[in-house]
Amino acid sequence: MGMALLAYTGTPGVNASSYDLTALADPNFSQRNGHYIFTEGYRLYCAAHLEASAVRANFSVPTWNAVGKPQIYPSNVSATVPSPPRVDVRALYPPRIPLNEEFQFQATNNLGTGTEQAWGIIQLITDDFSKGIPRGQIPIMVRATASFTPGANVWSGPQTITFEQSLRGGVYAIVGAEVQQAGAIAFRIVFPRYRLYHGRKLYPGWLCQQALGDLIYPQELGGPLEWGEWGRFHTFEPPQLDLLPSASSAVTPEIRLWLVYLGEDVSLLSQGLGGGPAGQGNPVGA
Repeated sequence: MGMALLAYTGTPGVNASSYDLTALADPNFSQRNGHYIFTEGYRLYCAAHLEASAVRANFSVPTWNAVGKPQIYPSNVSATVPSPPRVDVRALYPPRIPLNEEFQFQATNNLGTGTEQAWGIIQLITDDFSKGIPRGQIPIMVRATASFTPGANVWSGPQTITFEQSLRGGVYAIVGAEVQQAGAIAFRIVFPRYRLYHGRKLYPGWLCQQALGDLIYPQELGGPLEWGEWGRFHTFEPPQLDLLPSASSAVTPEIRLWLVYLGEDVSLLSQGLGGGPAGQGNPVGA
């Protein structure tokens, strides 16, 4: 069906070892003891660890721990998103995330003094995720902006996307997205009428570019359409942007969206991104 981006944050101290990052407050996913906990079937598609003194990072979840200590590799030895970012990609064999278990993201550093900001980013996919591009007119890339006055190290909350030029009326599928904003860590696209996955709304997104022209995954590999359809919207209800900044200051990020025009029929909103079967947890090796 689709993707969901989630984030962890924390301030590890000197020579921190397996420091437990805290899951950011999220309107769609539950937490226990500061960790996400999942009650539907998801798979881990990719992950990223960012920290100025990063050494390594790992997940901690009972089902996986019974086999070994699951590492996240490589880490980004940087307080901001580098160009290109180092990403732990599981696309060829995305493991199922265990149901009803705390999903921890832990970071290790070689910091000499004080504390520093660390980030953990995970991209989840549903059991029926597909990279397919819906049929429609040829994909085009459009420019847009959004305005924020956010707090630091928390999701900003969805803000309206303003397109540089008005779109032809009708239904569009977003099949790729990039957001450039110095000091921002990640973004998410919020679709007003996103098809629910087992009753849950998903916010797809990814890491931000710090400067125009920065290379960002998956642009560096399969191109901006690598992840298929992100979601659909009608021009009467455009999508919104959710931003994760590292500082609390007014910003207007640059947004690039790859769109496929599907037609004028509103029923097209409910097609694609199918509901899919219920998840089955995480049998080892599944």
